[in-house]
Amino acid sequence: MKPILNNSVSGWVNRLMQGEGGERARDNCRNDNIYVYRGGKRQYNSGTARFMEAPAEERLEEIPSSMSAVTFHSSVTTIEHGAFARCESLRNVFISSNITTIEDMAFFYCSSLTSVKLPSAITTIGHEVFCGCSLLTSVTLPSTITSLGDSIFYKCSLLTSVTLASKITTLGDEIFYKCVSLTSIKLPSTITTLGDKVFYQCTSLISVTLPSAIRILGDSVFYQCTSLSSIMLPSTITTIGDEVFCHCSSLTSIKLPSSMTILGDRVFSGCSSLSSVILPSTITTLGDEAFSYCSSLTSIILPSTITNLGHSVFYECASLTSIILPSAIKNLGHSVFYKCSSLISINLPPPITTLGDRLFYECFSLTSVTLPSTITTIEDMAFYYCSALSFVTLPPKIVTLGHSVFCYCSSLTSIALPSTIKTLGDRVFCHCASLYSVTLPSTITALGHSIFYECASLSSVTLTPTITTIGHYAFGNCSSLTLIYLPESLFAISTTAFDGCSDLTTITLQSTNSTAHGDTLFEGGCSLSTTTAFETTPDRFKEMLIEAGYSLVNPNHFLYGTLETCLDESYFDSNMLYDMKKWAKTRDIDCRLPLCTATARSLKWVDVNQYFYNNMPAIYESDVVTGLPLFMLAAVGSTSDIESIYNLLKEYPSAIRQNCS
Repeated sequence: MKPILNNSVSGWVNRLMQGEGGERARDNCRNDNIYVYRGGKRQYNSGTARFMEAPAEERLEEIPSSMSAVTFHSSVTTIEHGAFARCESLRNVFISSNITTIEDMAFFYCSSLTSVKLPSAITTIGHEVFCGCSLLTSVTLPSTITSLGDSIFYKCSLLTSVTLASKITTLGDEIFYKCVSLTSIKLPSTITTLGDKVFYQCTSLISVTLPSAIRILGDSVFYQCTSLSSIMLPSTITTIGDEVFCHCSSLTSIKLPSSMTILGDRVFSGCSSLSSVILPSTITTLGDEAFSYCSSLTSIILPSTITNLGHSVFYECASLTSIILPSAIKNLGHSVFYKCSSLISINLPPPITTLGDRLFYECFSLTSVTLPSTITTIEDMAFYYCSALSFVTLPPKIVTLGHSVFCYCSSLTSIALPSTIKTLGDRVFCHCASLYSVTLPSTITALGHSIFYECASLSSVTLTPTITTIGHYAFGNCSSLTLIYLPESLFAISTTAFDGCSDLTTITLQSTNSTAHGDTLFEGGCSLSTTTAFETTPDRFKEMLIEAGYSLVNPNHFLYGTLETCLDESYFDSNMLYDMKKWAKTRDIDCRLPLCTATARSLKWVDVNQYFYNNMPAIYESDVVTGLPLFMLAAVGSTSDIESIYNLLKEYPSAIRQNCS
């Protein structure tokens, strides 16, 4: 019958080990699953756990997996690194009063260990000492302890109470990580710093009192402490790390100390019950996603000192109805008010120059927004699906509207684009079902794909003489559009540009002075009218463009040998048609005509002839870069084409005499 493990047994074992019967005592202890630790580090050999004893002994003592209790030789003062790591049957530990240090991982994943009492002589406990001791319920740390390593009680899932020593100044990283049964803890008044993830996912933690000496809260200290409903932050705190209260879903209110200047990233992200926050007047920056997913937050007062709002600060704050931005704000990150579906109105202060991507994405209740005159750029999807927004005035200095900026703004009826705008992204007004008129400034040169797609109320639009490109489905399904005038400047247009325009009756190609009439239905039920009758065919619009001199081939393919297109989506290229004659007369950034560029690149005559045919007078020019006539420009290339040299000289033979003279 096995002896009962108690202090008398422990003393008996220690006394016996020091006498002549030591070997016999050890044998008895082994038989009864009680082991005396005499020092040494843990070893693993072919899956069998062993002690490596003190150097003087120079021998190994086997430890069978059935070991359930351990006591310590009187000569031992240190429990060494990993001494009992993964002794999964170890239930009881009798630590003698002469032990002063417990090194790293000493009882690492001793998953059967239920309790431990530490003697008053201990001053230091290393990293991960009780890590993974999933049955450990309580621990009392003696007042002599001055240092605690990281992750000491990591995943001690049944730990309900811990008494911390009064001399501790720092709690290291992950000390109580996932201690899911810990309900409360009192921190000694000496603590100044809480390391990263100290109480990470302590889901039962209801209350914690922070001492007045504390200055630093590390990253994710209370991450996903879902039962924590309130906490008082002392005025001494100067730094709060990222994600400190992230996903504390029961936290309802908080007041931040006046000593803070920066609120880190995702500090209150996912605090779904948080309805009240008081920010100090010293705060200058709110980090990325600081209040993201705070679905109960209805309002917040931002102090006048704030100059920066990070990305997604109020991301999916679905109850936020209003907010006043301080005049000092200079930068708004992307997605700041993403899916703030209750936000009704907002005024943006003058220092702001850029509205970031998805800034007001799916703010369904937003009816009005005031944009300052300083704004020059509105980035992609800034007002995407703001379905209640009926009117917006764009500032006079704006240069760029990104992709899908007003896409699905179904209440928007009209908009004035200032003369400073140079770029309209794809789908800018896509699905603006109430938009009936828009005036394009002369600074616009390209209409990207689907820019007015499904603007069902759009009845007329004037294309300025500067427009060179109309992309795929640019006016697709604009069912109220009745006529369109294509400008003389047009170089490239998609055959799908007017698909689904069921009421379109007139398309005028000003470049050829030809107007299409008649009843031609092409894809989407679009009808055309032209001066001469033609048969009903889905390809009639393409045929009309080809008759007007447009080509199915992107001329850049010839010139540069790339899949370069006028629009972003190259897979749509087969639907684009190009005015070759217009393109052949257009100079590049070096002032070269395409014929000169093709010759300089030593292209074959079959390709060079395309540029010559569409701009024959270019044969009389000398290259602006080299000063050479074209036949010589073709000859000096490393892969010169003899056929090109011959034909260029044949077309302009007097170039020889001019060059010689």
